Amino acid sequence: MTDWITNTSSWGLGLVLIAVGLFLIAVGVLDLGRNLKGESKNWGGAIIGLVIAIIGGALTTWGATNFITFFKNGGQEVPRQ
Repeated sequence: MTDWITNTSSWGLGLVLIAVGLFLIAVGVLDLGRNLKGESKNWGGAIIGLVIAIIGGALTTWGATNFITFFKNGGQEVPRQ
């Protein structure tokens, strides 16, 4: 039963990461296009849009297992007194 819960939650987290990643990619690309359109270009906004799209791509490709492992390892590095 524990394996089923672990696999199901990992699968669900993977779907959430893909959805959030694709959403961030779309927002970043739209922001990039909006800031570079026209004569006056907003380079700061374009760079922010590019960074948002890169973060979305990283979340999409990272995967649930790596995401869980990253936060498990981070939790073990908390100093204890």
